[in-house]
Amino acid sequence: MREQEYCIANGEKNLYGVLYLPDGTVEGKLPLVISSHGFGGSYVRNRDYAERMTGHGFAFYCYDFYGGSDDSRSGGTMKEMSVLTEAGDLEAVFHHLRRQEMVDEDRIFLWGNSQGGYVSTYVAGKYPDQVRGLVLLYPAYVIQDIARDYAAGHDSLPEIVNHWDSKVGKTYIEDALSVNIYALMEKFPRKVLIVHGDQDELVPIRYSREAVKFFPDAELHVLPGSGHGFEGPYRDKMKEFAEKYLLEQRG
Repeated sequence: MREQEYCIANGEKNLYGVLYLPDGTVEGKLPLVISSHGFGGSYVRNRDYAERMTGHGFAFYCYDFYGGSDDSRSGGTMKEMSVLTEAGDLEAVFHHLRRQEMVDEDRIFLWGNSQGGYVSTYVAGKYPDQVRGLVLLYPAYVIQDIARDYAAGHDSLPEIVNHWDSKVGKTYIEDALSVNIYALMEKFPRKVLIVHGDQDELVPIRYSREAVKFFPDAELHVLPGSGHGFEGPYRDKMKEFAEKYLLEQRG
């Protein structure tokens, strides 16, 4: 595959990303996958998935959220980040890429790991007629309950909050409390792929089982024995599920 640095503006922010393209000359417009990393992650996480799908004629875009990790190449700090700031980043990426000449605007898929899955669900619910499909890996729908439990234990939110071994701002909690992610699931009519490990302690699989009840058309694949994040044979199996889903939904 070919790869090129590809930065996208979101207001005054400049989001760093890499665009992966099929080798050789491609005729016509390309279906596109936009990949959003998880909490504290980066654009490099899904490069191997990109390699797999560019082999089938997809374009694949991976980027860093602003403040998405302490080492984000898009800048910012995690104290500035929330599910809504990340949703704003993804919206900027989505609207920019769908206007590009090489992209088939009718075949754009959102792909999200963990918190990136939550954010991808949010954006798909806002633009159900423009997103072709969703690939969700251990989506972190637990975030709402974490925020609710944290707020219930404090008379007022401190400026800095400890969350998943990182320090975030109180806006992270406030923004999570403001969203009904399940209502947004109901607005997305297209087929959704969810893959989750049954030994995930960070985001228990019950959240994906619940999500299937709200999405009009979602399929959950369980990886027995896998925790949060997929490695080794679990990652290989995930690639098979994603490949089959994207090829079927591409049309």
